Amino acid sequence: MEPHRGPVCLNNHWLTRNVRVIRSMPTRVEAFVLERYAGGRSLREIAELTDRSFSAVRNILDKHGVRRRAAGALRQCSGG
Repeated sequence: MEPHRGPVCLNNHWLTRNVRVIRSMPTRVEAFVLERYAGGRSLREIAELTDRSFSAVRNILDKHGVRRRAAGALRQCSGG
């Protein structure tokens, strides 16, 4: 029997069986988390946007040495 060669579903996303695609996914998620947090989003908002747990988002920030804001901290606003 020949192995399955079609797309696979990973975290509700259909991917082709390409190792580079699968390996780059965490990198893109981490970049998204870092950008959104720097832009003022809360951990909970980012967790919801990325379909990750609060802890997973916090761990990404810790991994990259990002200093977290205090709970309930005001978001940065643009404009004035």
